[in-house]
Amino acid sequence: MRCYERGQENEKRSKRRNTVFATTQPQAQAQQQTMAQTSTQSPPSGADMATLGGVYLGEAESSLGRLGQYAKRNVQSDGYVNYVYGDIEVQCVNGQVCMISSNSGSVQTDRGIHEQSSLQEVLNAYGGGYKLTTYNGLNLYEYVGPGGSTLRFAVNPASQRVSYISIRNI
Repeated sequence: MRCYERGQENEKRSKRRNTVFATTQPQAQAQQQTMAQTSTQSPPSGADMATLGGVYLGEAESSLGRLGQYAKRNVQSDGYVNYVYGDIEVQCVNGQVCMISSNSGSVQTDRGIHEQSSLQEVLNAYGGGYKLTTYNGLNLYEYVGPGGSTLRFAVNPASQRVSYISIRNI
């Protein structure tokens, strides 16, 4: 099962997620500065860098120890390993991070979007270049980066508020 498919499965189980995503070089540089404050590792550079809580897509699984002791670790038979560190959930495959999420509204994206942000705040921060689908009663606003990373905002259509945010490699 690919990381994308596993991500769909995990999102069914947890609807509250937060992420950080960059789509332009200046944003990537700003995220690198933020990560330098929270991580001893050098983050990747480029327009498709995505981070949450100092963890980035493609990061070595072996470096996650800097987050402290995980609360839960689950090894899947297909090679995926899921970790829960406080407010951050991380999924790895082949020794690399392929999905990052959060179950806490206290974590926000690099553009200030978090659980319970309004749809208008999302659109103001990320623009109109999204793909819109509906899943499980939520409107999914997906932004795809140049390297294939997908940032998803799941919005409750009644309240027009973000229910969860996730990021993954597709």
